[in-house]
Amino acid sequence: MGRGFWKTHVAPRVVSFTCASSATHERRKEVVRQAQGRVLEIGIGSGHNLPFYDPSKIKMLWGLEPDETMRRLAAPRIAKTLFDVQLFHLSCEEIPLDRNSVDTVLSTYSMCQISDFGRALGEVYRVLKPGGSLLFL
Repeated sequence: MGRGFWKTHVAPRVVSFTCASSATHERRKEVVRQAQGRVLEIGIGSGHNLPFYDPSKIKMLWGLEPDETMRRLAAPRIAKTLFDVQLFHLSCEEIPLDRNSVDTVLSTYSMCQISDFGRALGEVYRVLKPGGSLLFL
């Protein structure tokens, strides 16, 4: 039960549990409902935002999540969505989307995990369409 076990099995579940608290629930709902079009979610984690998207407003959702355990935890929520979701095993510093291809970028409680914040914001600016929205919580 070394550091690998903690990082791989325990920490992602603790983060997921904490992010599911009722204190964050209403805030998430308020912000996520504003997303529309082709959406990029930075740090999709275990998918706590997924139930709050308005399916009638979402054409596509891309989720960036470098942690494999978090992506596995997100799978059941993704299976319940009424729109297309594609996950990337990447962080925000390397977004595999074309310039000006995203209508909304969403980040809820994830920016603190990004090691190169300047590079990440440059990537967000690159993929976000002119007049697009950056939703941040």
